[in-house]
Amino acid sequence: MPPLEMPVLAQTRKVFSRLSTMGPHELAHRIREKGYSELERIGVRPNDSGTSAGQNFKRYLSDTASHRFYCGHRDPLVAFRQEQFPLWIERAVCEAERLCRHEVALLAYGTINLGTQIDWHRDPVTGRTWERRFWADYRLETNHTGRDAKIIHELNRHQHLPRLAKAWSFTGDERYAAEAVSQLLSWIDQNPPRFGVNWQSSLEIGIRSISWLWTIFLLLPSRSFDEATAQRVGDSLFAQLEHVHRHLSLYSSPNTHLIGEAAALFIAGLVFQDRKRPSVWLATGEAVLEEEAQKQFLDDGVHGELSSYYHCYALDFYLQSLILAEQNEYPLPPRIRRKTGGMLKFLMHLTRPDGSVPSLGDADGGRVLALHETDYRSTRDALCVGALVFNRRDLKYVSGTFSEDALWFLGQDSWNRYRSLKSELPRETDCIYPAAGYVIQRSGWGEQDSHLVFDFGGARPIYRRPRPRRFIVIYALRTRQRTSGRSRYVRL
Repeated sequence: MPPLEMPVLAQTRKVFSRLSTMGPHELAHRIREKGYSELERIGVRPNDSGTSAGQNFKRYLSDTASHRFYCGHRDPLVAFRQEQFPLWIERAVCEAERLCRHEVALLAYGTINLGTQIDWHRDPVTGRTWERRFWADYRLETNHTGRDAKIIHELNRHQHLPRLAKAWSFTGDERYAAEAVSQLLSWIDQNPPRFGVNWQSSLEIGIRSISWLWTIFLLLPSRSFDEATAQRVGDSLFAQLEHVHRHLSLYSSPNTHLIGEAAALFIAGLVFQDRKRPSVWLATGEAVLEEEAQKQFLDDGVHGELSSYYHCYALDFYLQSLILAEQNEYPLPPRIRRKTGGMLKFLMHLTRPDGSVPSLGDADGGRVLALHETDYRSTRDALCVGALVFNRRDLKYVSGTFSEDALWFLGQDSWNRYRSLKSELPRETDCIYPAAGYVIQRSGWGEQDSHLVFDFGGARPIYRRPRPRRFIVIYALRTRQRTSGRSRYVRL
């Protein structure tokens, strides 16, 4: 057999082998999704009549949709922040100046200059450009070109744009609004629907959509965000969210990918619920969030991937969805609130005395929404928000201080509620999570106390092979060591 035929034969065998393992529901889903993608390839787009933002979109945003979005964006907070948190404004302005120069902090690569004209398909680390293809033709898992899809995806999450918009809301400097609008429009020009690597992942589209929503509503009063801009951005946003709805990771990545996609659909669907397709997104997002809360989390509240980072990731999606639902008096299933509370409890015990989280399992390196923090090395912001949402005194104690995220999500009233909420030392210094296989012990809740996490194997994780019980991993640390001032990590 000619050597060139071998990869084709091997790939064919792999496809048939995979098909043989599929149940009837997965097989039907795969066939339906393949049908959708092939229709899209030839220009037939089902349901596209409902994915236009519609006429007078900026007026609709101002008069209707903005009242359903997180209340922090519409509070008259400038004077309040100048009085209470001047460092927040100074920090936001310094970063906005860098962003106007197209200097973006990207994962562990530090600050990178994207050039005068941003190419949203160019890997800013290697300088290589991703070719334009139909979205379903990318095979990123078998890429051998030396490019890391994680880098281009991280850039195109657009998590720096809400920070630009935030700087405009602090200062009223129209340069920041104009720069955010310019980047949005350049992305739309370079990324027509369904073509390019930035349409390849539904999760990445979902996270980008959340960033866009914050950017839109923060910039809504600015001169730069005019009706023509609102129309173009709205049309692209609706097309992206419809793509997510059509291509959920139900079987390809049924973990935090699916949670993230469902959260984006739920948030956007709730904000635009009086529109035709968003009402469908809302129903789908809610159903998936409820189902995955049951499937993906163990009985003790730990995410089934047994990764501290992905636990924070999933918690972030659920907490944002829960906050928006409660602000709109939308009745989410009680299971979602219970699960979110359990996730916060585990995170509280997992948090080290210095506010950081031990790195258990693998990690993504990014974040759901980066209004301030850009990763999950510290989780005090989530604990602060959780303390307010669940009225938990112990969460307030561990959070340590009021977070900027709480103000953006919950509005100015959250500051008064935080101050009136009594801080209370958590009752337990020892806590066991039998389903996850973790025992967490600490000598106390002070900054100088020791904190231990014992991994004794636990139950079979949901999305991984079981870990061998013969290994016991101990993560130990003592913050602010007298000798070096660093945390101590021990593995036995």
